[in-house]
Amino acid sequence: MIKKLDKFRNEFMASIDDKFKAMKSDFDLELGRHQNQIDSLSRSIDTLIERIQKVENLERPDWKQELASNPLNDPERTIIVSNLKQNQDEDILETATDLVRCLSDSASVVAALRLKSRLNGKPGLVKISFQSTEEKIEVLRRKRDLREVDVYKSVFLRSSISHAERLIELNAKTILNQIPSGNQFRITSNGRIVKKFFSPHTNDPSNTPDPNLTENTM
Repeated sequence: MIKKLDKFRNEFMASIDDKFKAMKSDFDLELGRHQNQIDSLSRSIDTLIERIQKVENLERPDWKQELASNPLNDPERTIIVSNLKQNQDEDILETATDLVRCLSDSASVVAALRLKSRLNGKPGLVKISFQSTEEKIEVLRRKRDLREVDVYKSVFLRSSISHAERLIELNAKTILNQIPSGNQFRITSNGRIVKKFFSPHTNDPSNTPDPNLTENTM
């Protein structure tokens, strides 16, 4: 009787083990298929960026002069500020300078512009341009320090991107929303498509970046 029980237990455990192995194999194949789709999408986006940049340079041979005359058109030196309170008859350059001083004593604001608000009750976005790309990077790296400043604790900073890059980013998001498991991936600040992490406290994918992946603040 004991031998029969041992045999039944061994056969049962072997059956369970085989089923788990089969499930894992199916899962790995499915994940690999979607990962290949994501990799292919990333390569397509890179190709599109290169083509659009070439077209823009051909159509706008005077782009360097345009950037020199209006630094706000240069995404390499410009940031976008959201949720910055708008005051009547404000001096936006003074406001932008005061904001930046909370993050850096060396960064120089050379231009600032308040854009028209697209949402009722929300202040318009603000574009701020710096003397150099290095100053922009320094400010973005310290942007979380604004949480400690009462007047700016609800303000958010991000890097400016070109019109072509913005279109490509929107298209990539649209494609991700249409493919299976697309919600498990996200687009980083430098245009890469990476897998989201799962929060240890929930079954939903988190936007927390992989600590093993470093992102350029640009």
